[in-house]
Amino acid sequence: MAGITWGISGSLAKSKAQGEAVGIKVETERMSNVLSGLKAIKNRVVEGEALLYALSEKLKKSLNKFQSLTGETKELSEEAALELDISIQIIRSIKQVIETDICNADGFLTKNSGIVFQKIYKEI
Repeated sequence: MAGITWGISGSLAKSKAQGEAVGIKVETERMSNVLSGLKAIKNRVVEGEALLYALSEKLKKSLNKFQSLTGETKELSEEAALELDISIQIIRSIKQVIETDICNADGFLTKNSGIVFQKIYKEI
C-alpha cells in the first residue's frame, strides 16, 4: 500500500514540476524579448553618444576657424559668414539629436530615432 501511495505522490509531484517548468520557460522567453529590446535601446543610446561627440568635435573646429577668420575685426568676411552658418547648422543638428526620442512611452525603440541619426551621420 505504501508503495502505491508513494507512486501516486511521486507522479503528482512530477506533473507539478513539469507544469512549473513550462511556466518558467514561458517567462524565460518573455524576458529574452525584453532583454533584446533593452540591448537595442542601449545600442541606439551609444549611437547617439557617438554622434553627439562627432558633432561637438566638428563644432569646435568650426568655431575655432570662425574665430581665426574674424580676428579683431568687427565686420564679417564672406568666408567667416559661411563658417558661422556651418556652426549654426551643427548646433541645430546637435539639438535635433538631443530632442529625438529613442523609445516611446511604452518603452519600445522608435524607428524615427534611427532615421534621424542616420540622416545626421550622412551630413557629417
